[in-house]
Amino acid sequence: MNNPVKIEIPSILQPTPQPVPRVWGGNRLKSFRKLCGIPGVPLGESWEIYDRGEGRSVSFLNNGASLSELLKADPKKILGEASLDALGRFPLMIKLLDAAKSLSLQLHPAREEGVARGFGDQGKDEAWVVLEAEPGAEVMIGFQDGVHADTFFHALDRGEDPTPLLRRLEAKPGDVFMIPAGTVHSLGSGLLVYELQDNSDLTFRVHDWGRLGLDGKPRKLHLEEARNTHFSEPFDPRIYPMGLGRGLSKLVETKRFRLFRWELRQEEVFALEGVFSILSLVKGELDVHWNHGKVHLAAGDSGLILGSLPKVHLIPEGPCTILLSRPSSQGS
Repeated sequence: MNNPVKIEIPSILQPTPQPVPRVWGGNRLKSFRKLCGIPGVPLGESWEIYDRGEGRSVSFLNNGASLSELLKADPKKILGEASLDALGRFPLMIKLLDAAKSLSLQLHPAREEGVARGFGDQGKDEAWVVLEAEPGAEVMIGFQDGVHADTFFHALDRGEDPTPLLRRLEAKPGDVFMIPAGTVHSLGSGLLVYELQDNSDLTFRVHDWGRLGLDGKPRKLHLEEARNTHFSEPFDPRIYPMGLGRGLSKLVETKRFRLFRWELRQEEVFALEGVFSILSLVKGELDVHWNHGKVHLAAGDSGLILGSLPKVHLIPEGPCTILLSRPSSQGS
C-alpha cells in the first residue's frame, strides 16, 4: 500500500491571489492588492481563498501546496470542526471585485438547488463590504416594492431597460450588503468590494447592458435557467452592524458563514473556537503571532488560520481594519 505524502501545513496560510480579467474591471486591484495584469486588459476580480476542485484551488505563499491538496492531506487540521461543502470542497470563497463599470444583472440559485438541477456546482448566498466608492456609486439588489419576477422577465423579453424595476441603493465605503440566493443583483460602476460567499461560481446572467465581452462577442445570457430559479422573498439588503465590543462588529450570519469587522487599535488575543478563520486586512498593517511563528499582513492581504490552532495574538502597527470570515455556528 502506498503511503500518502506528508505535507507540512503552516498554522496560518497566506494565499497567492488569482487575478481574473473582466470586461467591467479596472485598475484598482493592481494597486490595492498589488496584482500584475495584462497591459490593456481590465482586472475585475482577485480570487483570494477558493477551492474549485482539482487543479483550480488557491496555493499559498508560505507552503506552495494548493488548498485542495492540503484538505486531502489533513482536513481536520485545516477546518477544525467545520465541514466541507456539498461537493467535498472548502466551504467558503473570498474575492475582491473592482467594478470600474457596472456588472451584468445576475442571480445565483440556492446551494441545494444548484446541485439538484445538475449544474455541476452548488448555488450561493453572498455578502459585499464596500472598500472604496466613487461619489454617487450604487448597487442594485432585488426588485422595487410591488415588482415580481414575471414583470422583470417580461421587460427583458420586450428589450426594455430593467433598471427602473430594481432596488437601487447608494454605496459608500464601509457599507455592507447581503445578497441571498435567488436575488437579481449588480454592482454599479466605481466600486471596490470585498465579497464573502458560499463556494460557488454558478451565475445566471440575465442582462448585460448590450455590451461585448473581452473577446469582442456578446456574453452569454442564462434567461431560461434564471426563470426556473426560486426567487428570494422581499428583504432589506442593507446590513446594519451589531457592535460586540472591543471594536468588533458582526456584519452577517447565514446558515453557512459569518462575517465580522474588527477595528483593531491594540494587541488582542483571538480564540479560534475550533473552526478556521480568514483574516482580510483592508486598512493598516498587522502581525499575527502564534506559538511557533508569525506572519505579517498589510492592507489587501489575507491569511487563513487553521481550525486546529487554539488562538493567535493580533498585534497591529497602528489602527487596523480587519474583515473576519468564519463558518457559521448554525451548522451546514
